[in-house]
Amino acid sequence: MRLQVFHLSPPAPAVVLVLGILALPCAAGADRLALTNGRVVTGVIETEANDRVAIRTSEGLVSFSKGQISKIERESKGENLRAAFRMALARGDISAALGMLNSGEAGVYSTAEIDAAILESSETLVSASASATDGDSARLSSFIHDRPSTASEELLILLSRHYAGRGNTVRALEELRALPTSSIASVPAWREFAVGMLSSEIRRALDAGETDEGIEALRILSEIAPAANGTQSAALLFLRNSSRKASQGDYAGALETLGAQLATVAPATAFNEAQRIVALAEGRLSTTATLELYDQLNAYFGNSRSGQAQLLLAYQRQAKLLLKAGRFDDAERVADKVAAVDADGGALLAHKIEFAKRNAAIPPGDLVAEYKLGVWAKGMGLRDEAMAQFSLAEKSPELRENAQLQSRLMETEMEKAEFQKVTTAFEAGKYSQAMKEAEAFRKKFPKSTLAKQAVTLTEISKFQLTRKAKTRPAEADALYQNAERLYYQNRYKEALNAALRVETDYPDTESGMKAGKMRQAIIRKLRASGTQEALALAVSAETTTQPETQINPHERERQRAEIEALIASFEMEKLR
Repeated sequence: MRLQVFHLSPPAPAVVLVLGILALPCAAGADRLALTNGRVVTGVIETEANDRVAIRTSEGLVSFSKGQISKIERESKGENLRAAFRMALARGDISAALGMLNSGEAGVYSTAEIDAAILESSETLVSASASATDGDSARLSSFIHDRPSTASEELLILLSRHYAGRGNTVRALEELRALPTSSIASVPAWREFAVGMLSSEIRRALDAGETDEGIEALRILSEIAPAANGTQSAALLFLRNSSRKASQGDYAGALETLGAQLATVAPATAFNEAQRIVALAEGRLSTTATLELYDQLNAYFGNSRSGQAQLLLAYQRQAKLLLKAGRFDDAERVADKVAAVDADGGALLAHKIEFAKRNAAIPPGDLVAEYKLGVWAKGMGLRDEAMAQFSLAEKSPELRENAQLQSRLMETEMEKAEFQKVTTAFEAGKYSQAMKEAEAFRKKFPKSTLAKQAVTLTEISKFQLTRKAKTRPAEADALYQNAERLYYQNRYKEALNAALRVETDYPDTESGMKAGKMRQAIIRKLRASGTQEALALAVSAETTTQPETQINPHERERQRAEIEALIASFEMEKLR
């Protein structure tokens, strides 16, 4: 087997300043100061001046005069780097520890040695999972998986526990699935974790209506701890029974199973599956039979306001079928149910019902009435219905010109509304979204006079994304350095806002991850101070997700001017 080797680089100054509070797991391989009082201090010597020595220990940076020291024992640079690595692991700083694994630097550390150090601090790492960043998780996962041979079961269970600690049960289950269930069941601590995590995943899957995921989690749980299935097992059995009945064409029986049995233990799953079954039946049964299923669906799930809110989509489909059957009064009753939880949706459905009633009353061949109904539908916001009516009216020589004009006006309004999505995304700096909207616009309106502008905005968006990709790391680093300066000046409120801005605006950069660490360090300092003002600031920092922003009233005009200049520049470049 090929031995994989990583190289440790010295931790950056910002990392060194926050290295751990916890005890070093293993003192071997670090510098030592023997003091005259008989005490031995172990750590990494950072500076040695004429009369003082500063050493970084597991409890922080301490300094001694040389008169207090009887002997100095130095380890090699590589040994000290190993010590710093273990100290970072001991305090749960995954990012700082794995960030030392830079190829080409001094200090060789084998995969087996790093594995041992990680497992030595596994409980600390798991306890720190809740505060870990996506970058931390990615680094840990990459280290464990990106190796020539399969990682040990201990590392895989550690990674699963890490993701579970972050609330990502889907990824935790994915890592757990790589382990033999016999191994999980044989270690009490692993079994206890797996039972708790799998039970949570089954509940999540049932609430989300994700049947396959829930059944897979139940399968693993059954093999690890058969007695732990309980309610979740019963829920999945009801779900399977309902699916079996639906597959046999017994749609009413399937709904009965869902509404009378599954809804008592997993209401969200029961509702989602019930809607799926009714939609399936709609294409296979007569209109009358399908409407009876909708009545059954409403009887089981529409007895509360929350249930009615969930049934909005089903109500829309039911109303469409009722209109098709000419049952306008019944459709109006469905519209009333929609209006009770969605006033705008209810009003729109009422307009559609009124349109259907008026359309049914038009005598065959009365194109004037068809045109007038189109004008009415346009005023009610029924775009598709209006376009259909104007298309019919075009058959009349007397109405053709007006009908075509009405259709063209509506198409122009639609084009402007769709193009507005492009410009809105572009002006907000969402260039990827602007490109998607522009592409959709060009496909929908290939002959539009705005298509050329859509192409221009697409090209400018590409340019902006390229420029942004090149400048983002430098911008993030500059902003982070400002936050760091404020931090060392003890201007914590300003430093918090500056760090949060970097963390929020540049999450995919190294500076963004460092800013997150800085914010946590400031919060710890504020809590440690104990003052009322500091505690209030710490609480605010823990709950704030966006930095404070002063809005410049001229910013939008500046953005528009920049857009116009970029468009002009781009057009000139094409002319060359």
